[in-house]
Amino acid sequence: MMKFLRKEGVMKTLLWIVAIVIVLSFGIFSNAYLLEERSSKLKYAGRIFGEKVQIKDFMNQLEFLDAYYMITVPGYENLRPQIGIEARTWERLILLHEVKKERITVKDDEVVSTIKNFFSANGSFNAEWYRSTLQRLQISASKFEEGIRQTLAIEKLFELKTLGLSVNDEELLAAYTQKNEQAQVSYASFATSSYLTTVTADEIAVKSFFIDHKAEFAQPPSIQVHYLTFASSEENAQEPYDRALDASNRLFQGESIYSIAQSMNMKVAETGFFNTNNVDIALGWPLSTIERLYDMQPLEGAEFVPMKSGGYQILQVKAKRDAYLPAFEEVKQQATQAWQETQAKALAKKDADAKRAEIISVLEQTPGQTFEQAASNLGIALQETPVFKRNDYLPALGIATELQESAFQINDGSVSDVIETPTGYAFFKVVQRIAIDMTAFEKERESMRMEVLRKKQTTAFNSYFTDVLSKANLEDKISEWMKK
Repeated sequence: MMKFLRKEGVMKTLLWIVAIVIVLSFGIFSNAYLLEERSSKLKYAGRIFGEKVQIKDFMNQLEFLDAYYMITVPGYENLRPQIGIEARTWERLILLHEVKKERITVKDDEVVSTIKNFFSANGSFNAEWYRSTLQRLQISASKFEEGIRQTLAIEKLFELKTLGLSVNDEELLAAYTQKNEQAQVSYASFATSSYLTTVTADEIAVKSFFIDHKAEFAQPPSIQVHYLTFASSEENAQEPYDRALDASNRLFQGESIYSIAQSMNMKVAETGFFNTNNVDIALGWPLSTIERLYDMQPLEGAEFVPMKSGGYQILQVKAKRDAYLPAFEEVKQQATQAWQETQAKALAKKDADAKRAEIISVLEQTPGQTFEQAASNLGIALQETPVFKRNDYLPALGIATELQESAFQINDGSVSDVIETPTGYAFFKVVQRIAIDMTAFEKERESMRMEVLRKKQTTAFNSYFTDVLSKANLEDKISEWMKK
């Protein structure tokens, strides 16, 4: 299909992108190949809308998405675990079912234009760059081009389902104001940490706190993992992958990890019991991997994990421990810290309420005195924020959403209520509010309209897709198999 794409004149290859692909593609696609190895006994990948999805069809979509994201998503090799490529594949298959139902088509020239945009340098299509990239991503041109056609069809489905949506001038001005108006406040801060040193641990009180909040100290289910590490090899980059894949297959066939390690002259490493709250970061396992391990039974199956250093690890759950409520002595330190923080927070709130009341009293009794003068006379230290927009990071406070939003709502000259912040409590008075620049608004009107419209369309399409997803009655055999 579209052979003329691969016959156009060759320009100088963009070596930087090719180099990235050479380094990354091997590791990224290992899980897809492992899935093929594991799914040999599956009859089909799953069902959507009551229809079977063949494993080949699922794998074709997954491999295209991997290649497409590698090309279009910066840093995809690190984001892949968070993206959840298998789930995205099912979503794509469901959307393609809707594309077919709506009889949406895409012309060849639309596909050609899209691919040319991806692989052009200095305004000209680079056929060699295109060929070499697909080769290193291990996907055929016909499969990639068909994937692009389907992606464009999904985009047309998006446009079809959001047709007729618009943004009126009132919505546009409100959105621009929300995004661009600014404020600055003078505030008194009462950080919880400042009161911790005044709280002395009382074991009786801590025990009482523990009893009242025992559920908060419940230990979640935990797992213990043993694993094999196949380090990268400069002499033979393929060898660690082949050995890891062999070990994984043997584990899936029921062989002991210790037997495998002995035959490969390796040592089995293992973790202590851990849960999602206390995973050793140094292990470098993605959260998605941890979640899959949780779903496995002890000594059954394995996880195949590419390492950032270039090697591979084969992980297997050694043992599981159910959730339980610990005895006080087991979590005494955590309970003591939690009790102290609770007491310190209460003291911060009490102090903030009292100081605000003092300032309000002075301001009411002394007309003409400023917020800053009253605070100074009462020995209350004030700080001033820089000019900020909503959700800006504020020095010493962080992103104080409630305070920042209140700064745009409070009446001029008023002292705010005591507001909880990421660090404790605070109250404030507005120093200045800066309205939007209408000249800038007019210049940005159309780009802002497109931004607001896109958000509106996305909300509408997400609502549509949620409904479609529920009707699809997805039966995911692939994920079930991968957990075994």
